[in-house]
Amino acid sequence: MRNTIDKINNYLQVGGMFNPELMEHHKVSDLLLECRKQLMKAQEALLPFAKEATHWVTYDDDEPVVEHFPGYEGEMVVGDLRRAFNVLEEK
Repeated sequence: MRNTIDKINNYLQVGGMFNPELMEHHKVSDLLLECRKQLMKAQEALLPFAKEATHWVTYDDDEPVVEHFPGYEGEMVVGDLRRAFNVLEEK
């Protein structure tokens, strides 16, 4: 995802923010497709956390979660699960 963010920053720095008509349309299209791919990967990674949030509705945000989630290291609290859920629910 870092590579995609760098590409977006580069696009904006070379004038894409103020003169998007100067950019080559196929490059903009490629960038948008890459952004969509990365967002879909992030959404897929958040899904297990968001689903788990529905099981913790009566707990405070600072309540520790003891389950282990693959790919997640460190301490997790219920508020982390709720934030994942909220990100996926954004319209």
